[in-house]
Amino acid sequence: MLLLPGDQLWNRYRVDRVSARVFDAAWLSPLQHAGEAKGGLGRLLLVPLENPPRHPLSELLVPLAPGARARVVSGTDAGFGIPHSARLDLPMLGSVEWVGERVAGGVAILPLHAAQPLALLTRKSGPFLPAQVLPLLVDLAHSLQALSQMPLQAEQEKILPVIARLLHPEAISIKAADSSLIFSPEFQFSVSRCKPPAWSDFIAPELYQPGGAGHTACVFGVAQVGAFLLGCGHAVPDPASEHARGSQIEWASLAEWASGTRDAATEFLEHPAAGELPVELREILGRCLSRRPARRPANLIRLHAVLKQLNQCPWAQGGMRCGFCGFTLMGPGVCPCCAPVNLSNTPASGSKALLPAVKTRKTTRLMSRSDKNAPLLALAQAPRGMSIIPAGAFLSGEQKMPRTLRAFAIDTLPVTESDYKKFLESSGKSARVNGPGSRSTALDTHPVTGVSWFEANEYAEHHSKRLPTVFEWEKAARGLDGRKYPFGNTFKPGCGLLRMAKRDEKKDEDELEQTTAPAGSYPSGASPFGVLDMAGNVLEWTWSARRTGERLFRAVKGACYLDGSAELARCTSIQYLPPESHEPFLGFRCVQDIE
Repeated sequence: MLLLPGDQLWNRYRVDRVSARVFDAAWLSPLQHAGEAKGGLGRLLLVPLENPPRHPLSELLVPLAPGARARVVSGTDAGFGIPHSARLDLPMLGSVEWVGERVAGGVAILPLHAAQPLALLTRKSGPFLPAQVLPLLVDLAHSLQALSQMPLQAEQEKILPVIARLLHPEAISIKAADSSLIFSPEFQFSVSRCKPPAWSDFIAPELYQPGGAGHTACVFGVAQVGAFLLGCGHAVPDPASEHARGSQIEWASLAEWASGTRDAATEFLEHPAAGELPVELREILGRCLSRRPARRPANLIRLHAVLKQLNQCPWAQGGMRCGFCGFTLMGPGVCPCCAPVNLSNTPASGSKALLPAVKTRKTTRLMSRSDKNAPLLALAQAPRGMSIIPAGAFLSGEQKMPRTLRAFAIDTLPVTESDYKKFLESSGKSARVNGPGSRSTALDTHPVTGVSWFEANEYAEHHSKRLPTVFEWEKAARGLDGRKYPFGNTFKPGCGLLRMAKRDEKKDEDELEQTTAPAGSYPSGASPFGVLDMAGNVLEWTWSARRTGERLFRAVKGACYLDGSAELARCTSIQYLPPESHEPFLGFRCVQDIE
């Protein structure tokens, strides 16, 4: 097929660009005058139907070509002279249109959805949690089973090997609209003469044997995708650095894989990350990755039933779902599916802090997975610079006892020196000597310090907010799972400004750096709700108090840059100070009630 950019097809589509590097594909856009509404189909991909096919998509679309079951394009479409045109909605592919003969000279037109390949998404966001991966695997097994039953009985044996070869993190994308998994039409299946492609040792070993592929090969592929998303499967090299690092597998390694010498189940179970998975999930994935097909679930129907039952386990019921796409979240942070997190490593000039930048969505609405009938949390838009903490129970205190709180919003970052200066200006006040708002402009992005409880409370009331209670502060830092630190149960250096290193004996105490850092300088220390600087930088005032005799003391939470013990950075750590204290390591952040 010879197409050039700018060509028009059947008075309906315009050719945007073409590529013949792997297969003769053409990227199309619908013509507005042909009746296509703006924002409708968007971009499409034209794939030639060849025999023999040069791309797995061609091989997949030939047996799926509709017969009498499909809706033949007629009426106004017939006026455009489209021969033998039919359309069918397919799992993992969407609404596909076939034009022309089934193979000779025929083409298929696929929609290109806004989606991210799984390999690219994990490179951006890191491995997923079991509660996030399991719903994806349940839907994947169901979609593949439905797709395998689409062709006629005589064609079903041909389609299963093709589906099994497409089960690779580069060939599967997660759709931003509804977090469903789809095939990536633009995935390149090129083969080098020097080395086999990196995905060669990802597919089931029996695919290299004649007639050895069936339902169990697809079961193997689903498990490989799950192990990859969990961070304990085969690594997929970054194409940008593939040739530089020599990351393509060698022919000898592929021979071991194809012959069954290597055992995918053993490699998965011995991976360090697999030891932290729930036992039930680890066992089913290990069984699905067995080198003997007879040990795996017999078919995709059985696999779907097992995964669906596993999805009812308590560990799979945690977290929330994004109100836009339905992706499972572990807290109300930015959804990695429809709104990837973009954290800068350095503070922007004149900005308050390093905040997660939402590229495609302004807000993220959430729904608890534990209550399927619960409505979406009523959030038209989160208050600027704040993170939403949803209503419900969390594990509180050293004993991890359940405690229920109402929904509230909390400052994502502590109040900065610049924020306090603006407050003084708007209220007609001046900074006291060495008090909050008196430091140089070079420290405007740092947390405000030297602030007393009274000054912090006055600031909060001026902005129609209040100081958090110790339990609100703890939930915002700890999340729902009772973790020890905001970033997990194990202390990790570099997740907050803390004085964890031993003092250099050659330096005096006065020579050591004793200052704050710009707010948000440690994004890796974010809490499950995306709140930053809760384990380092400055201690923070709260509303909670304790009376000793006739004196009232206010609680402070967090840890500061002078703290030298990981125990002080725990989410449950608490100290009490006189409310008039205004130390250089004391700051605060505010909360706001959510109706």
